[in-house]
Amino acid sequence: MTQPHFANVQQWMQSVITNRGTLEQKLSAAAAAHGLTEHDVVASKRGLSVNQRLEIYAGGYVLRLLECLRADFPGLRRSLGPTVFDMFAKAYLLTQPPASYTLFELGGDFPKFLRETRPVASNVAPGPLLDLPIELARLERAQLETMRAPGLEDKPGVSQFAVSFDFLHDGAVLKSPPCRRLLKLKFPLLAFMKEIQERKLPEPPSSQVSFVVISRILYSVQMTEIESWQYAFLEACAESSSPAAAARESAGKTGRPLSEVLAELVVWLPVAFEKGWLCL
Repeated sequence: MTQPHFANVQQWMQSVITNRGTLEQKLSAAAAAHGLTEHDVVASKRGLSVNQRLEIYAGGYVLRLLECLRADFPGLRRSLGPTVFDMFAKAYLLTQPPASYTLFELGGDFPKFLRETRPVASNVAPGPLLDLPIELARLERAQLETMRAPGLEDKPGVSQFAVSFDFLHDGAVLKSPPCRRLLKLKFPLLAFMKEIQERKLPEPPSSQVSFVVISRILYSVQMTEIESWQYAFLEACAESSSPAAAARESAGKTGRPLSEVLAELVVWLPVAFEKGWLCL
């Protein structure tokens, strides 16, 4: 028999491991798609049949992916409990098997999956606590993305003495660092997350909108709650903006007088630069 091409074997194995259904169903689908049977690819040895070896491999693969999700969402796992978390994680892996060469992308859609599969009783509005796991997942995913993104470690900062009323109107362009994330959350989660990380069992937080900025300074990830006008200002700088234009957008979205926002910026902008929330 002609030796199958390695790329074809890889595609066959991916189909058998990641497709949904029983092993027999997956083997049948893989044979139809790639023209290979399990006997063309896998040898039986050491008293194990071909199917037994495939089941061991497939089980180990899923466990590896599950460990990755556990590592990416430790706070969510502690909040839900290991059993419930694993139930959602396994369902996610079955629904959305990996499509990237890097496992960093594995959990990218996990918050979206939790939102789309949130239980909703008929004729009853979902309770706010059903949103808590989704918001925790969003926070932890954003934290992970900040950790992995290109940073500002090798770039010069902005002197606090450079920020003045003249600076706000001199045509400077503010940009969002690639290692910064902004979140509008349905709960104040930072204190809750801290207690979870300390392995405490805190009471669920009350439903209340909070604004969080996540940044990385000298390779250390920091999460900070900010005010609504600051969130609107930073959001306006997502695609780069002049300080004056971002101030106008912040004032418009939050209803604060523009003069107040501009006055606050003289004090606050040095902090924003120092914490890596903005760059030039």
